[in-house]
Amino acid sequence: MKRFEIGKEYWARFWNKHDLLVGCKVLKKTEKTILVEMLPGGEQKRYKLHVIPDEYEMFSPCESYTFFSKDEGNWIKQRQKEYYGE
Repeated sequence: MKRFEIGKEYWARFWNKHDLLVGCKVLKKTEKTILVEMLPGGEQKRYKLHVIPDEYEMFSPCESYTFFSKDEGNWIKQRQKEYYGE
């Protein structure tokens, strides 16, 4: 099963505005919660983890997007460079 890793960055797209990206960096994780630093901005928040058995973990900061622990591919890193210049 693919799990979130401490220190790794994850990116998600808004479901209603597909060209907008939001990111997070995992700071701390337990079996039931995850503490992340939202990117860009640096705000730290804790969320409840949801587990899809034998597949991946996920959490939803709001109704518009969800972060998944499964690998989303290199396209998200390319979009990050385009939008945030990193």
